Amino acid sequence: MPPYLRFVGSISTKLLSTDLVHNMCEELWLSKTQHVLQEDFVGRPQMPLDVFINEKFLPARAGGRPQQMELIYNFLVALRQSTTLKDNNTPDGERMYAPTENAKRGSRVAPA
Repeated sequence: MPPYLRFVGSISTKLLSTDLVHNMCEELWLSKTQHVLQEDFVGRPQMPLDVFINEKFLPARAGGRPQQMELIYNFLVALRQSTTLKDNNTPDGERMYAPTENAKRGSRVAPA
C-alpha cells in the first residue's frame, strides 16, 4: 500500500466535481515536475511519485493527516470514476464510494 493511503481512522466521503479532480491532476503533475527540476538542479535523485504525494503534495494542501487522507481518498475515487474503471452500473451522475460486488481489483472489463 502506498504511503499516502496508510491511515488508521475514519474519514468522510465527499463528491468531488470533475473540474476539481482535473485541477488536482494538473496541480499534482505541475508540483511533481517543479520538484523534479529543483532536485535535478542540486543533483539529488528523483523522489518516487508515491513518496512525493505523501511528503510534499498532501501536506501542502491539507492540514493534518485525517484531512490529507480524506482529500486523497475522495480524489482517487473520483478519478477512478473518470477512467475505464468507472462503475457503469450506477445511474448517471451518481458516484460509488465502495466497490460493488461485481468489482474486481485491477479489472478493466465491465461485468456482463
